[in-house]
Amino acid sequence: MSSEDLGRVIQMVNGYRHTTLLMAATQSGLIDRLDAGPSDAETLSAELQLDRDALERFLRALKGAGLVNQAGLSYTLTPAGAFLTQSGFGGGLRAWADLVGGEYYQAWGGLTESLRTGRAAFPEAFGMTAWEHRRMNPEMNAAFQRMATGEQRRTLSKLLRMYEFPEGCCVVDVGGGEGSLVRGIRKRYQIRGVLFDLPQVIGEVESGEIELEAGSFLEKVPSGGDVHLLKHVLHNWTDDECITILRNCEEALNQDGRVLILEHLLCEDDPELAMMDLHMMLVLGGRERTQEQYEKLLSCAGLKLVGITELGKGLPAVLDARRAS
Repeated sequence: MSSEDLGRVIQMVNGYRHTTLLMAATQSGLIDRLDAGPSDAETLSAELQLDRDALERFLRALKGAGLVNQAGLSYTLTPAGAFLTQSGFGGGLRAWADLVGGEYYQAWGGLTESLRTGRAAFPEAFGMTAWEHRRMNPEMNAAFQRMATGEQRRTLSKLLRMYEFPEGCCVVDVGGGEGSLVRGIRKRYQIRGVLFDLPQVIGEVESGEIELEAGSFLEKVPSGGDVHLLKHVLHNWTDDECITILRNCEEALNQDGRVLILEHLLCEDDPELAMMDLHMMLVLGGRERTQEQYEKLLSCAGLKLVGITELGKGLPAVLDARRAS
């Protein structure tokens, strides 16, 4: 074993340290306080009600990790640390950190047992599914929606450049969260936009110039749509549940309608997507899928894949599906 290999494995073994460092930086309020302006350890300790000695040792570790700078007694966020603020990176990375601290870290602790059972670890850790946990914990639901909104905003501009929506169509954003995607499409094309999600999600959304409908896509989706949009929906669910969702979309579509699936396509040489696939298994019992696996799901739902539009590195592909007959 080379020294480089040994160093990499040691770094992986100690990865929990950086994860908990980030969790504590956000959960303690330190990131938000430094986002408001520079401060010294004594002031931070008093304002955040933290032990002075422990805080100074913590700040030293954050400095070593490249998240804070120190000038004299004053501390400020580095550009890297600023990604963890409420506004940094569209708020999506901070929301992800909040979810790691509130949900994901505990679920990943059940990986070994999930390898034995093939089942999600989240219900074992929390006594309920992730969706139930978020319904009972509004702060976790809010973090999830902020994360999803950040992802939608990153995707929107590329989607509008790379994919052409039919003029005068009705786009139904199925499981669309706060609706950033369908709002952007409606604004660009001046079409009818419908946002469909669970009641606890829709109840927190302002309609603006789109229509809001509440319900479960496992039961039905709104009818009258020319385009049913599913962004990062199917990877949350099992194959059988995906087929149910897709069948509900197929049944509700207008004649000559289409289903647009925005998902990453699993391949053998993408280590980040391999990790995300494990994450979906542990937290939700879902999975990332290959193009062939999506084609099989579509076929079972009476749909067929007619085209794929790649949006670029780090962004989902657009799978364009139509009725099979």
